Amino acid sequence: MNPASLRITAGSALRHVLLAAVFALAGFAAYPASYHVAPNGDDTGPGSPVRPFATLARARDAVRDLKKAGPLQEPVVVQLHGGTYPITRAVRGCSDNQFVGNEIAHIAAGGFRVNGGTERDPPWERTRSNRITDNWLHHYGLDYPSAVGVLIMSTEGNTVAHNHVHHGGYTGVALGWGWGYGRSVSQNNRVEFNHIHHIGGVLSDLGGIYTLGVSPGTVIRNNHIHDVDANHYGGWGIYHDEGSTHLLVENNVVHHTKFAPFNIHFAREVTVRNNIFALGRLEQASRSRNEPHKSVFFENNIAYRREGKLFSKNWKDVAYEFYFHPKNKQGTAAVGSTFDADWNLYFNPTLKLEEVRFDSGTWDDWRRRGKDAHSCYADPLFVAPEQGDFTLPPGSPAFALGFQPIDLGQVGPRIPTGPRPAAKVRTAGARPLDRPAAPRP
Repeated sequence: MNPASLRITAGSALRHVLLAAVFALAGFAAYPASYHVAPNGDDTGPGSPVRPFATLARARDAVRDLKKAGPLQEPVVVQLHGGTYPITRAVRGCSDNQFVGNEIAHIAAGGFRVNGGTERDPPWERTRSNRITDNWLHHYGLDYPSAVGVLIMSTEGNTVAHNHVHHGGYTGVALGWGWGYGRSVSQNNRVEFNHIHHIGGVLSDLGGIYTLGVSPGTVIRNNHIHDVDANHYGGWGIYHDEGSTHLLVENNVVHHTKFAPFNIHFAREVTVRNNIFALGRLEQASRSRNEPHKSVFFENNIAYRREGKLFSKNWKDVAYEFYFHPKNKQGTAAVGSTFDADWNLYFNPTLKLEEVRFDSGTWDDWRRRGKDAHSCYADPLFVAPEQGDFTLPPGSPAFALGFQPIDLGQVGPRIPTGPRPAAKVRTAGARPLDRPAAPRP
């Protein structure tokens, strides 16, 4: 890991244990203790408010010393005073840590980065089972605009949930790692109930949630993503980059993106079901490449638009041989489809069905290719889509297709975040579909 730094603005606070790359607190529990760290502190001191530690490593060691005395019972609070903290190396094998209830604002780079050993490293150097929940992260990447809000690399069994992430120049949450279809230790991660909005515009090639590489068992669900921009190209909502494999994407509401609310560069067997993808400015669903396998199972979704292409870039099929089983000669057979699509609801209030292009053909052409045999083109009857309210009334045709209502009532932090009074903190009781043009600084 190259030397980097964490900049904390004066008056801000990061509560509980911070930075999996720094605090190797395997089995972190809790303890009635509090430590302070300041750039002008002294590591020989007690870590008190008046005599703080100077480094994050010293705070980490102090917590480890507490653990040696016996099981920890209550929260350990490590409070960082304003300033810049150098991070010279990563610590691998960080597991079972919790990062809860923090406000991280106006920072040089990203808010959280969890990294670990790859398949080439011993198991004890692989990072796993960390929880990043109920945090408020905003105005990130001020000095390093390519920074990701929450970055989960080469690690398994982590949860990124109930966070509020907004106003960053680049991707909100990224996970996986490893370009292509080779082996990866990234698996069984969950990204759920996050509110991600007003990001991008500084750089290109980004997403509200970004995935890369093989990630079996990983689930992306019940996230609310909107207002994703890009400098030139690639302001996508959910973005599956090179080799994204065996993920489940369900119950997300993604809208008001510059490019597609749902995008695939190239991927394999990603299940995408029961999502709302709406109001992409230039496109609604995009795929860059067709490959000799199924890239996506696109089922039971609602795609609603007023402009842009419905299916953009490359949704062509190619013939290929697929290995189904070893029992007989029929175990390998020719397949002509590179994706499945069915039980979806499509609508554009400005176009009749015969005016809509599915890939480059008509609705009938699309169905002759075996796509969307049970889908339909009808108004889903959203309450106020332009204002971000995608509530469906009982008479919506989506329900006849098996669509299930998406509950966003728990999206975002469930507890007060950071040092501000609780009365000023957005809680789960706030309307999850509100789209504030300028959230509080």
